[in-house]
Amino acid sequence: LMPSKRVYNYPNPNIGDITKIRYYLNEEATVKIRIFDAAGTPVDDFEGPGVANTDNEVEWNVANVASGIYLCQVEAKGSGSSSSKIIKIMVVH
Repeated sequence: LMPSKRVYNYPNPNIGDITKIRYYLNEEATVKIRIFDAAGTPVDDFEGPGVANTDNEVEWNVANVASGIYLCQVEAKGSGSSSSKIIKIMVVH
């Protein structure tokens, strides 16, 4: 559903107040994105586009979060399968 090597963010570390989370989907899916700090505390969550056979992208505004390393869980649920990937995002202000 979501090839793990095609889930990433850029720029990493981020430059400015925006970082982009990109993922590829093999089929149409519902996508949930959750951000956690290094201690595992939830920081943000939102939905992303779920278009099949293309790269999908979401912007995360990091202006109001502290510098540090964050974990981003991208979870996709399709018609008959699901896929999840955790990536690290480094925020530098």
